Amino acid sequence: MSTHVKSINFLIYFTILILLITCMVSSCNVLFSVFGGIFASAFVVLLLEVVQYHFEKRKTEDQICFRMIRNYISVAQINCALQRGLSLNQQLSDMKQIISSQLLDFPVENVLYSRAAIETDYTPWTKKNRFAPIYANYWINTKPQIESFQRHLFFIQNSINEEQISIYQDEIKILETQLQEHTYGNNQPEEKRYVTVKSPKVERALIKLLDEGNKQLDCLSSTLYEMDSVCNNRYNWKSRKAKIDAQCEQPLVDEYQGFME
Repeated sequence: MSTHVKSINFLIYFTILILLITCMVSSCNVLFSVFGGIFASAFVVLLLEVVQYHFEKRKTEDQICFRMIRNYISVAQINCALQRGLSLNQQLSDMKQIISSQLLDFPVENVLYSRAAIETDYTPWTKKNRFAPIYANYWINTKPQIESFQRHLFFIQNSINEEQISIYQDEIKILETQLQEHTYGNNQPEEKRYVTVKSPKVERALIKLLDEGNKQLDCLSSTLYEMDSVCNNRYNWKSRKAKIDAQCEQPLVDEYQGFME
């Protein structure tokens, strides 16, 4: 859009200049015809550039909003993957809510893609543009939070690894004690320990991640409401949000049981 804005500004000054020259040479028919033709051509080009700008403006607004909607869906998927995935493990198996290291892979990739996609050249032609301040305010004030949220997504795996290492260390200590006391193999084996959602570091990381995810959802939703409002409800965000939230709230276990019937 910045290219179109520069072209429009240049053509405005150029057209005005040619108009002034045309008025100054109006007494000479030949020069008046020449500069009059140049003015008419420049004016037509200016109109075409303004039309192209408005098409590009609408296209860019659509890209920003739909990518932000995808970003909202991605963050919602993270919360759903945690809540619904762990619920499924608990109710369909005896695995004591073992957390999967692959649980967040797909949503994380979507958020990373969506953040990059939102960085778009949106340059308004006039200060009366109401979309630009909303977009600029969102990006300037929320960018650090988005980047922090992305880093914390990967900290889930770190917490899982630390808990698993802790389990291995405890098992090694028990084994060393048994070997020193010559009791190895004499006692009943202890129950196998797993990294679960209730493991201290994992639980703490999940709570913080879910809290940040909810804050991001609120921020994205608020911004989309504002953008939709200045665009005359072109994106119907209220209805879209209701559908997205409804899908996330639907119990996965009930869906699974209905599928198996």
